[in-house]
Amino acid sequence: TTFPKLDLLAALPLPDKPYKKYARQLKCPFLGPVFYGEKEAKIFFGRNREIRDLFHLLRKYKLILLRGYSGTGKSSLLHAGLIPRMRQLTSWVVFEPIRRNKQAGGLYKQLQQFVEEQSPAFSSVTKFLLVLDQVEEMYTDPLPADSMEIDSLGTLLAEFREKFPTLH
Repeated sequence: TTFPKLDLLAALPLPDKPYKKYARQLKCPFLGPVFYGEKEAKIFFGRNREIRDLFHLLRKYKLILLRGYSGTGKSSLLHAGLIPRMRQLTSWVVFEPIRRNKQAGGLYKQLQQFVEEQSPAFSSVTKFLLVLDQVEEMYTDPLPADSMEIDSLGTLLAEFREKFPTLH
């Protein structure tokens, strides 16, 4: 899909304060197999088109699935590209990303806890960004005690959409 050349997000300047101190400590801008996070947003480059395309998709659809092979930069694109720029838009509420954690009970339990804690906030919000990271691990590294994590997550997302139909 090709989107208009409106580069609203990629053109947003990122605040210098959190990055200046970190940039001085950084010896090499290439992190290797570790994904770029919000701290590295100032040195994350070359993905403006993808950031813009994701933003346009988010404005159009309520749920976006970003998929790709392991190591292609999906997490970096979200954590260092899209999220820090969207935090500057006052029309969107950007929640902390949820990264699947088996010790925390898996993505279903993590999202369930998030929904319980944040439910009051959803009544005053119409547009929000919540990133669920490492979803593919439900397939590649399933929970031994709960083989229903995938089905449970799907049910929870459907219930959430039904409870808050105006959320985008």
